[in-house]
Amino acid sequence: MVKLLVLGSAAGYPSPGLGYSSCRLQTQSAEVLIDAGEPCSRSLVERGLYPSTLDAVFLTHGHADHTGGLPMLLQTAIILKRSKPLTLVMPGELVGPLRAWLEAACIGPSVSPFAMNFVAWEDQRVFTGFGLQVQPELTRHLEYLRPVSTLPLHAFSLRIAIGDVNLVVSGDIADPEDLGPQLHQPVDLLLCELAHFEPERLFTFLRGKTVTTLLVTHVASRFLPQKSTLAARARELLPQTSTLFAEDGLTLEF
Repeated sequence: MVKLLVLGSAAGYPSPGLGYSSCRLQTQSAEVLIDAGEPCSRSLVERGLYPSTLDAVFLTHGHADHTGGLPMLLQTAIILKRSKPLTLVMPGELVGPLRAWLEAACIGPSVSPFAMNFVAWEDQRVFTGFGLQVQPELTRHLEYLRPVSTLPLHAFSLRIAIGDVNLVVSGDIADPEDLGPQLHQPVDLLLCELAHFEPERLFTFLRGKTVTTLLVTHVASRFLPQKSTLAARARELLPQTSTLFAEDGLTLEF
């Protein structure tokens, strides 16, 4: 059994009633958060779920709409007297600044009752743990900021294998072509953002790819009123793929 719960489906600008990018992945042996946009901890608690039971948090990149809920997630886990270690996997350039931020917010490793294990995606070709195999691939999402940043700024898509179930999470991408390496083999679910390129570009790129279900998330506000029309267009171009638009609270099982 693999269950995906969408906790937040908004893009980078506030959308009333929607949380920022975050989803909970549950398997028979693991409970993982993929990105931690706010208010992910509140969204969990509202559904009778708690940060104290998570095994790991996977961050695709450092943008605030993907990381801004992490401090409250950790504070909630501390209040709930979590004891088991928590693994935090992220781009390498986030590790030092994030640790410093958490310490300044009084929720860092020095005061936490549970161990925080920081892991960089760059440290291994495939992250293996909790019954998962996660293959990160660089995307071009943050390349536009590198000339003005003091950090290298990496963004990753993730291909997650759980037994014979395969998921791809786009994170944020510059263009659907960024997902080419992740879609060289069939996937049961592609969770893909739709904020940085036109919908037609995504649907055209996916023609010929074996994707059982396309779950469109992180939808730019300009596309939100067109969801029904876009879903129909996706069905036209991708008849072998079930296309859904994510909503906060949506659950899919595989």
